[in-house]
Amino acid sequence: MHRKQLEAMDLLAQPDVAELLYGGAKGGGKSIFGTVWCFVHAIELINEYDLPVTEHPIPVGFMGRKRGVDFTDTTLESWKQYIPSSAYQLRPGDREIIIDHRVKLFYGGTDDPGVVNKFNSAEFAYFFLDQAEEVSIDQVGLLRGTLRLKLSGRDVPTKVLLTANPAPCWLKREFVDKIGHHQRFVRALPTDNSFLHKEYIAQLRRAFAHRPEILAAYLDGSWTSLAGLAQIIQDTWIANAKSRTIEVENETLYISCDPARFGDDETVMYLMQGSDIVDAQIYGQKDLMETAGALHIWALEKKVAAVAIDGIGIGAGVVDRVRQMAGGEYAVYEVNSAERATEPTRYINQRAEMWDQAARDFAGANIDLSWDDPELDRQLTQPQYDFRAGKLLVQAKSQIKADLGGSPDRADAYIQGLYIRHLVPIHDERITGRRRDGSSSYKPARATSAMAS
Repeated sequence: MHRKQLEAMDLLAQPDVAELLYGGAKGGGKSIFGTVWCFVHAIELINEYDLPVTEHPIPVGFMGRKRGVDFTDTTLESWKQYIPSSAYQLRPGDREIIIDHRVKLFYGGTDDPGVVNKFNSAEFAYFFLDQAEEVSIDQVGLLRGTLRLKLSGRDVPTKVLLTANPAPCWLKREFVDKIGHHQRFVRALPTDNSFLHKEYIAQLRRAFAHRPEILAAYLDGSWTSLAGLAQIIQDTWIANAKSRTIEVENETLYISCDPARFGDDETVMYLMQGSDIVDAQIYGQKDLMETAGALHIWALEKKVAAVAIDGIGIGAGVVDRVRQMAGGEYAVYEVNSAERATEPTRYINQRAEMWDQAARDFAGANIDLSWDDPELDRQLTQPQYDFRAGKLLVQAKSQIKADLGGSPDRADAYIQGLYIRHLVPIHDERITGRRRDGSSSYKPARATSAMAS
């Protein structure tokens, strides 16, 4: 363990410290510290209260995150890596970890009703929440209410460990601005962690070069500039893009399409020039072949050089049909955001790369967006950054849909359009010029794009 982790371990051992916030920056060793402390504290309870081996180990604590899948994919992996396998038994079906056949820890996500229901009757001595900035104060309150365990007829001193990155939430108020007498905050920075990959800090600087407030939080542990901290695309950037004109003579037209078939999702087709939207077709449920036909007809009518289609899931069929109909009149690009990024050491997948490049273009004044659609603006500002294993990723689409109350189809179509615009030739002989309202004048010429489909 490094120095800050040892400092936090010592504080949690003090009788007057009941709650500790650890971290406050990226790369401080938060998950590792949390899992090691949970194990060590379980052993301490076994020894202090002389707990026997039993077929029914006593539940003494809980480890979790907001989303159970995130806990399993990250925090639980840290547990497996740093806790000797001979010292515990993992029971995934019950979400339990048995330690020395004497005590057990529950684990999971506070978003799981099955896990939350356990809190109503549970009696714990401690709990650990990883990435606690994701968890609401009400959910933490439920866990605090479980801290009432007695062992061998004695009250067990309660302990709470929270790890977090800086975020505009209740943690700042409780642990940074005004710390209670029973609370402590240990700020652990990536520079404190001698076990980090040597390129980690450099990667972090590259990832957020356009976001100095995020660097201040993630590298220096600053909690002072937190408005929209994890928001990938800022509201002000969109407002600035709407007041900006980027003139490019004879700029090529292309279409970006995000097809939908079920539920409340929308099929979105944007006619784009550069970074701007010229026209749109947006509708609800429709047969995929009908969408493919409408897309092809529109492409011919507008004399576009290329069409980009989201090929994940149902979109693959639309891609195949449009390619079949295109006949060389325009290029067809299939975009799969789940695929490997072109910079795999920097991004988890292509989706993260697409959104981050769009953010950099917005921040760098490389986008003008005259298209007036408040719903598009709302969807563009909803997704948030995350960082895993030194790579940047974007908040899960299921969470974005839950926060938005619907699918971010318009934002996905636009971000996809921005991503492929660099593949489309800048100039087109059919277009005589671009006007500020996004419209253009066309020459009646056949498409001459030589791009491969």
